Amino acid sequence: MIAFAIVLLLAVTAGWIAVQGVPAAARIPMHFAGVLYAALAVSVAANLAPDEVADAVLPLASALLAFAAVCAFRKVPPVALMAAILAPFCFAGIAATVLDTVMLAVVPQLLAAAVLFLVARTGTMKRSRLNLTLGAAALLGAAACRLAPGLAAEAGLILFSAAGYVGIALSLDGFVETRRKGGDLPVGRRR
Repeated sequence: MIAFAIVLLLAVTAGWIAVQGVPAAARIPMHFAGVLYAALAVSVAANLAPDEVADAVLPLASALLAFAAVCAFRKVPPVALMAAILAPFCFAGIAATVLDTVMLAVVPQLLAAAVLFLVARTGTMKRSRLNLTLGAAALLGAAACRLAPGLAAEAGLILFSAAGYVGIALSLDGFVETRRKGGDLPVGRRR
């Protein structure tokens, strides 16, 4: 499992680098989600309660990825609204860990993936839409793997999480590249 944890750490590093030119409203949630995924990778590599760490961090990480996409492709929501939405995701992760109920951690991941699909569906940039859709699909795969028992499911969770993070980071990077070239900007971003 150490090799899979290294893959997740490399994915987080690649995603971190890819979003350097993204506006801060989208970059900061991506970086915070990357830290949470790195914590998951370390817990898996060290075999320090990887299931509990996954239940604690994945709901919040997926919500942060959804917020990053919303902030990049749509209007940045008010901070109070973001806090009001992130708090239940955080509590769901804590409750899933304390109560040992995996569904409390998986449902928020499914909601975040649904938001990502909606943002991708309404986007105007084809490459970014594709990367965002693939990233959301990978997060769905990670949630499904979290429901399954066994070592193969744990490996799938790590690999799907890595693919989801990189896919969303690439979609945000595609947004920046299109914006630099003066290409097609999403609604509400034209100046």
